[in-house]
Amino acid sequence: MPDAPDCAAPLAEPEPLRFGLPAGACDTHIHVLGPYARFPLAADRFFTPPEAPWEAYRALQARLCLQRAVIVHSAAHGLDMAVTEHALAAVGDSLRGVAMFGEAPGERELERLHALGFRGARLNVADGLAGVDAFPALAARIRPLGWHIQVLATLEQIGSLAPVVGRLPVPCVFDHMGYSRATADGVAADVGAATGVQHPGFRTLLSLLREHGCWVKLSGIDRVGAGSPGWASARPRLEALVAACDRRLVWGSDWPHVRLDRAPDDGRLLNTLFDWIPDEALRKRILVDNPAALYQFEVHDARTH
Repeated sequence: MPDAPDCAAPLAEPEPLRFGLPAGACDTHIHVLGPYARFPLAADRFFTPPEAPWEAYRALQARLCLQRAVIVHSAAHGLDMAVTEHALAAVGDSLRGVAMFGEAPGERELERLHALGFRGARLNVADGLAGVDAFPALAARIRPLGWHIQVLATLEQIGSLAPVVGRLPVPCVFDHMGYSRATADGVAADVGAATGVQHPGFRTLLSLLREHGCWVKLSGIDRVGAGSPGWASARPRLEALVAACDRRLVWGSDWPHVRLDRAPDDGRLLNTLFDWIPDEALRKRILVDNPAALYQFEVHDARTH
């Protein structure tokens, strides 16, 4: 049995949505965890989350009127991707996956994962699970499938990644608006959150987004804005990213919000996105059109639900 969870469980009753969502709206950043009796946690994991199986997210997805999702395989399950593969096989074309590898597998295995619905591979630089040297080899392996590299890196690390990332033959997608290490109470917020849009790493991220074909997830609003009312300190970062290039931005809830002392309200996260991005066409681009292109979903029209 896994150790007692050291992360908060997600909230069961989200705030109701105050807006209608466009058809095909996608949550591009969730993790699926367990059930642990069937899908055990990795013995060498560095955090222990509570169970958050696909069925639990599916209930939240229905409440929030989201139609598509992307499972980012969690480091808590290590390199055994059975839990993510199971969900992809069960759900079908409305779900995509982002893999985690030690070394990139061979062509036949990548084709099997592609058929299941994987469309990217994540490199976790922030926690020391990957370094800059891993990027070129992985990019060469996944390029024939049209995959991307997803990057978890702190603002302090992005500058050292930029010379390599800017030359890769595949897109790179940066998590959490550049990422800030923070608890829900703002205790451990990194320097990036304190210095906001003027942080050198964030300025580099804007350049990668604007000039080098990189993408950014508008996820982790609660992490970046931890400690400020309504996560308001994250708003300048989001608005700067939108101004830089709104055609390579996607949104993600980050459910079930691992490694936090208190999980945020997922309905409130989505309502906050709508408050901060009042333009309906721009919201559709971020929630529907951009993820359809990045994750190879069918394009939807503009009808709302």
